[in-house]
Amino acid sequence: MSLDGAWIVYSSSNPAAPGIWKVRPDGRDATRLLAGAYTLPELAPQSGWISAVETASGNERTIRIVRLEDGAAVAELTVAGRRQNPGRSRWLPDGRTLVFYGDDESGRAALFQQPIVPGRDTRGERRRVAVSDAQRVIESFGVSPVDGRIVVSAGWADSDILLAEGIPGIGAGLQRREP
Repeated sequence: MSLDGAWIVYSSSNPAAPGIWKVRPDGRDATRLLAGAYTLPELAPQSGWISAVETASGNERTIRIVRLEDGAAVAELTVAGRRQNPGRSRWLPDGRTLVFYGDDESGRAALFQQPIVPGRDTRGERRRVAVSDAQRVIESFGVSPVDGRIVVSAGWADSDILLAEGIPGIGAGLQRREP
């Protein structure tokens, strides 16, 4: 939702009108800001910029940034990513620095931070701020709107199925006891 509460931003996968939309909280004035297969919109209330991820297949994703006001292009980033949520982004409190999910040069899931400056290529200023390791894979993240601290949720890369047998109170011999 926009800072003034006037707009809600969302993605639509409706085949007749896919893309990133804005709508008033009462449902009026729905306007498509970005046409095509986009998802995961994130609004920076301070700048009025919206980042969204193109859902094309392959090993790269494009993050497009448009203005809430009229959908005009602000910037575009290319992100390597084969894993979950490639390109998922969050804005730092300044509304002009984007933190996003992708793969680093070694193919590990990582978070990157990059300033967004309309009309300027800022790839050289992109920096990795968190990276997955062999045991924990970054699943999700959030950014504090107050001070920009990044909180990362990481899950274990291993999974197991266990069979529990011979545990008292569990199994075929279980009988109900009346209080």
